[in-house]
Amino acid sequence: MPLGTTHHETDAKMQPIHEYGGANYFFRMYYIKGNRPKKARELSNINPGDGARFHGRGYVQLTGRANYAKMERKFGTDLTSSDAAADRALDPVLAAKIMFFGMENGVFTGKKFADYFSADVAKWEQARAIINPGDKPKLVAGYALDYYPAISYTTG
Repeated sequence: MPLGTTHHETDAKMQPIHEYGGANYFFRMYYIKGNRPKKARELSNINPGDGARFHGRGYVQLTGRANYAKMERKFGTDLTSSDAAADRALDPVLAAKIMFFGMENGVFTGKKFADYFSADVAKWEQARAIINPGDKPKLVAGYALDYYPAISYTTG
């Protein structure tokens, strides 16, 4: 699922990227005075400029002051003091750590790998809820399934 998610969230670039959009878009989407104040509060984007500063970055589009602060505490890297600090989420090594920690521990939505995958079960479409529930689950599952044979080990 991480490769399918990365494919989707990076627009097939497979490198950490900034979320598409500009300051006006990020204001509308993620700031308390924008179009989605409930979402802004959920993300702890309550200070002027938070919507733009804490827009999506990385392999999973880490979004919101609250999520940047969680990853800052986890990895001991300043991600919240400035725009330049938030851009550290674009570092490929840190972006991968953020993705795997978040997906394994349910940091982003409360859902985690173990909720969808075990030795006997693989719920590819439902697993999209780990990152972005309802956002093109069939498409992202298809990407993941395309990558899966390349990373699967079988004997024989």
